[in-house]
Amino acid sequence: MKIRENHVYNVNDLNHMTKSYLDNDYSVVSYKDDVVCLKKNNYGSIVVHALLLVLTVWFSIGLLNICYLLFSYFHNTRQVTITLINKQDITTTFLEQEATPEITSYLDELVDDKEKIYDESSQFPIIDYLNNE
Repeated sequence: MKIRENHVYNVNDLNHMTKSYLDNDYSVVSYKDDVVCLKKNNYGSIVVHALLLVLTVWFSIGLLNICYLLFSYFHNTRQVTITLINKQDITTTFLEQEATPEITSYLDELVDDKEKIYDESSQFPIIDYLNNE
C-alpha cells in the first residue's frame, strides 16, 4: 500500500485538498479536526482479469485471477493523509526544545583548557562552534 502524506497550514487548504481527492474517487477512511485519511482501492485491470480468466481457467479454476485481485488490492491501493499544521506550534516547538546539553558537554571536552569557542547563552551552540572552525 502506497501512503502519501500532505501537510497544509490552514483549514481552507485542508478542505480544498480533501475535496480534490474525493473528486478523484478516493474515499474517506477517517476524519478528525486536523487529520484526514483517504483511500483509493485498486482491484486490477479488467483486461488482465479477462486474460487470466480465459487463459488459465481450465487448470486454476480462477485462483490466479483471485491472486491477481488480492495482489492489486494490497499492493496498488493508495492512501493519502492530509495533516493540518499550525505554524506557531512548529516554531515554538523548535525553539523551546532543550536538546543541547550533550552537544555543549562534548564541545567542552574538545576545547580542554582553551577558551570556549561558543557562547553558552546561545540557543544554537553547535552552529556557533562550526562557524568558528
